[in-house]
Amino acid sequence: MSKYDNIETVAELIAEVQANGLSTEIEDLASAQEILDSSGTEELIRFIAFGAPKQEGTVSLSAETTDPEHMAFDEVKAENARLRAAKVDLEDKVETLQHEQEMATREIETLRNDERSMISALESAESEIVTLKAELYDYIKAMD
Repeated sequence: MSKYDNIETVAELIAEVQANGLSTEIEDLASAQEILDSSGTEELIRFIAFGAPKQEGTVSLSAETTDPEHMAFDEVKAENARLRAAKVDLEDKVETLQHEQEMATREIETLRNDERSMISALESAESEIVTLKAELYDYIKAMD
């Protein structure tokens, strides 16, 4: 469970980061990214351009914003960008692995078909051997 799960707005996230610092736990960073992603552009612009009325538990992103607050927000944005890049990288790896799995599946099917053909040929050869043994037995009996 992320420490940011109960946070719904950018203002609440920034207040939390300002109060306790940015968590580097993967779950927390993912939650922070979700909060930023789910925030409407209008909300972000309103906070950046006009600020929001200061209320308990919220932070204004107006010109009054102090340097540490701005740095925390920049850290969240940077981590968001890093996580997005990591997500793209992982998606590429998943796609590569899926392609490799498809190729391996086709190879396995080819080997299974080859195995079936070899078993069929073996059974035919065994049947022919039994037939030839029977003919040889009949020939030997006829010679006696």
